[in-house]
Amino acid sequence: MRLKTICLSVAAVFAAAGMPAHASTAEELLKVLRAKGVLTQEEYDVLTQEVEIEDKQRRGARKRAAIEQADREKAAEKELKASYKDGVTFESGDKETSISVNGRIQLDYRAFSDGNDDAFADTFDVRRARLGAKGKFLKYYSFVVEGDFGASTILTDAYFDIAWWKPAVIRLGQFKTPTSLEELTSSRFIDFQERSFVNNQNLTPGRERGAMVFGEPLKGLNYGIAVTTGEGQNNNDVDGDADGVDVIGRLTANIAEFIGQKNAVYHVGGSFSNGDVSGTLDPASQRTEGRGLTFFNPNAFNTTTGEIERTRGAFETALALGPVKLQGEYARANLEGASLAGTGFDSEIDAYYASVLWLITGENYADSYRGGRFDRIKPKATFALGSPGWGAWEIGLRYSEFDASDFRATRAVGTGVLPAGFSSEAEAFTLGLKWIVNPNTRFLLNYVKTDFEQNVTSNGVSVQDEEAITLRSQFDF
Repeated sequence: MRLKTICLSVAAVFAAAGMPAHASTAEELLKVLRAKGVLTQEEYDVLTQEVEIEDKQRRGARKRAAIEQADREKAAEKELKASYKDGVTFESGDKETSISVNGRIQLDYRAFSDGNDDAFADTFDVRRARLGAKGKFLKYYSFVVEGDFGASTILTDAYFDIAWWKPAVIRLGQFKTPTSLEELTSSRFIDFQERSFVNNQNLTPGRERGAMVFGEPLKGLNYGIAVTTGEGQNNNDVDGDADGVDVIGRLTANIAEFIGQKNAVYHVGGSFSNGDVSGTLDPASQRTEGRGLTFFNPNAFNTTTGEIERTRGAFETALALGPVKLQGEYARANLEGASLAGTGFDSEIDAYYASVLWLITGENYADSYRGGRFDRIKPKATFALGSPGWGAWEIGLRYSEFDASDFRATRAVGTGVLPAGFSSEAEAFTLGLKWIVNPNTRFLLNYVKTDFEQNVTSNGVSVQDEEAITLRSQFDF
């Protein structure tokens, strides 16, 4: 009883002082009690031994708790947690591993003027219905796989990146080649419902299979260099006569980032590509920006050498200050070869556009610019029933011109003859209104007027121009 009383007294002293009963401190107190004759030597020895045993147990418990805590933290780093940020994402605590599901739905309606009724019909259209996945693992590796299930089921993207060094990321697979600001801007975020005349396979290559190195060696400076099949989306190179690769490069700079002007974009850039393509190349048709008539559709080439040298170049610029943006591009393609009869050709296709846009609700275009292109615009106040926000509203005007006047009906066979009923030149005006309800939902209304240099025939009807009203409802995640 005496020992128990002493132990309780010692514990009470520490508790009153708010101190932990560490072994060294307890031993000091026991020594004082022994010196004052409160404890006998035998009692002192027993209590000291008990204090040492208790201290050892306490240290062991702390060590086990520390190990368990470290194990929990380590497990938390690898645990995938679900979140939503422009897509459903599962990400590990250390952010080295993630996987997300994303997609887009674009539902269109196109109506044409009375004068075009017999040439083409008003219609609803599932323009795009895409679903894909992307992920990152082991810090340096990432992948993207996406398919489109709209008009037909096709593979859009399938590539993986190796980011050992951020200024020079390696990309392998099928991807968008480094060319054209408008082409590299996702269809989710383009300024108008459809891209301009610059968006032609022989002017600005889109998705192709190959390898690329890209990056941002300096803030505001972006580049990309790719070697590809040169055969377009979902096509391998199977022509032995034109066996080789296209070399494609793009370099852009945002001067506003160089000088630290955060609310502006002063984007300039250029791209270039060269390669040999099949001697039976289809020069690529061109459709109006209202997606009505295909007004340019020349016959395929047919050459003696079995190959055509194709050289492409483009210049791009975008100047944005606050809610106003000016953007334009010019692109040229040169196709050089000789027909089976020995007739040489050196044909060019040119296109350009210039546009002006205004976010009338005051959002800043610079906030959506990253990596040498424009991305998602986030409204200052999203729209929802019962709330004061009205989303973001934008108006825009674009002028486009397409010139392939080297392609004529009088050309020699095998040099890209343009049949009767098509036009080698066209110009288009597009007036657009956009309502961005929230970051993931938008509606677009466009009026598109296209004038042809030569009358175009469709369904037995010859027309000089095309007028279209188009509407898009879009959701992406």
